Amino acid sequence: MKEFFGKKKPKDITIFDITRYKNFLLEKYSKNGARKKMGYLITVFNSIRNYGLVRDNLAQKVGNIPLEKIDIDYWTTEEFEKFINSLDRSDYFEHFIFTMIWLYFFTGMRVSEGLALYWEDIDLEKKKLSISHNLDFANKNNWERKNKLKTEKSKRVISLDDTTIEVLKDWKERQKELSEKFEFVLSYDLTPNDAHFVRDMLTKYSKRAGVRRIQAKALRHSHASLLINEYNVTPLLIQKRLGHTDIRTTLGIYSHLYPNADEEITGQLKNLINFDSFEKNKTDNNIL
Repeated sequence: MKEFFGKKKPKDITIFDITRYKNFLLEKYSKNGARKKMGYLITVFNSIRNYGLVRDNLAQKVGNIPLEKIDIDYWTTEEFEKFINSLDRSDYFEHFIFTMIWLYFFTGMRVSEGLALYWEDIDLEKKKLSISHNLDFANKNNWERKNKLKTEKSKRVISLDDTTIEVLKDWKERQKELSEKFEFVLSYDLTPNDAHFVRDMLTKYSKRAGVRRIQAKALRHSHASLLINEYNVTPLLIQKRLGHTDIRTTLGIYSHLYPNADEEITGQLKNLINFDSFEKNKTDNNIL
């Protein structure tokens, strides 16, 4: 925003300037990303107007960008099961692929969060996984593990199920075949991997397993779908587990996965309150 408008005073910014900025955002970002940044500008102009620095909120007059419905891709549990069962865990490398895909599917981590994961971030006894780092990867010899995540809410602790704990324990022991010095959880050679690696492995082994090839980030959507479709987990808990900044992000992406929520609530309301039946009421009235 600052780079676009430069040192212009608020009163000197015109509707034409704001329209150009809006078009610039649409060219540079996704529709929903552009909408978010345009929303910031509208908020800024609201504050400026409240302080009496401008008469009108010109950004509001230009208008925000309509919300774009996001079509998410994900694996069903059946597709995931077919993929996992196609891997030969007696083979060291395929055991690694098994662990990597399993962990993404059952935690909903962002790809870069999983790639930056150290064993010290996992408490196998308390069954907790702490997410606090991202991986900035150029190549195998040039990478940096950063403690700056996408948002402040991205720093979180995820509870792990018993089966995932066993998967992690098995992989930790398997890594010792190569070295006792492994720090990265999702590594087969002591060094980290990048998002392209995850993508390529999904492409390769999906084809072999005969399942739809999904993007790496779709494993995150698969986890959310699993929680909603199998356990009807609330949007608030999904938000916290995935590390979304606010609930609107969660609802914007996954609300369509709750198609039967209204019917389920209605079913639970039946017989909640005890009262005299309609038939008894009629009888009592006739007596009177």
